[in-house]
Amino acid sequence: MNNTKERLLEVEQLDVHLGSLRSRRQIITNASFSLRLGESVGLIGESGSGKSTIARTLLGLVKPSHGQITFDGQRLSGFSVKEWNIFRRKGSLQYVFQDPLRSLDPELTLGRSLAEPLHIQGRFSRKEIRRKTEELAIDVNLAPELLDRYPAELSGGQRQRVAVARGLILEPKLLILDEPVSALDSANRVQVLQLLEKLRQRGISLLFISHDLGSVAGMTDRTLVLYRGDLVEQGTTREVINSPQHPYTKLLIGSAPTLAAVALDRKERDALRQELAAF
Repeated sequence: MNNTKERLLEVEQLDVHLGSLRSRRQIITNASFSLRLGESVGLIGESGSGKSTIARTLLGLVKPSHGQITFDGQRLSGFSVKEWNIFRRKGSLQYVFQDPLRSLDPELTLGRSLAEPLHIQGRFSRKEIRRKTEELAIDVNLAPELLDRYPAELSGGQRQRVAVARGLILEPKLLILDEPVSALDSANRVQVLQLLEKLRQRGISLLFISHDLGSVAGMTDRTLVLYRGDLVEQGTTREVINSPQHPYTKLLIGSAPTLAAVALDRKERDALRQELAAF
């Protein structure tokens, strides 16, 4: 996996500023990372660290102030509005929002929500679209009869599986998942994580955004750690968990007994927080 030709996504020296000219704030500073074909990468950081901003920038919803983004050989940074529209219709890069209830149109049945991207492409008959949506529903452990229901009629876990299915309907090369299990109870959380593991084994590239390292640990090949807009650490997930280098990563792992051999005591956590204050 060291061949650069296998790199699906390449982000180089990315800076992102948000706000008006008078209140302009730097959200992302000099971020560089890559993601290879079939690889699952975790992007970890606390709320407000800039995780979703990176995702929105990859999708062209936020314009970077500096840096380059290359996806599947295409230089996305610098795309015109027309070029972005053409790129999005292809569906090779898809995004699953954190809140499935808000991301699904409440006035559309689940079947119509799933079918919408296929209708936009205009390459399939109604019969083909129905077949594809039913097959995909089964693939994400949803009964096909649920396709005739509305989002409000489903449980949180079912809605999240629909959101994942909608991201998969155009057979993307990369699926970006923004906190996909943070709003779920433990039973639904397990089901969605099992679904994502199935996608990983199938070879779909995943960028798994979360504030919870525990959710990412068993799901990813590599992990990126974001702290206040800086990528402070990255490596294989095993390396990041077993040999964390940055104080923030140490604090994350030491606060999770299921990941750390010995959880940090209060004194050690306080020392790490003091060290973080210097950054």
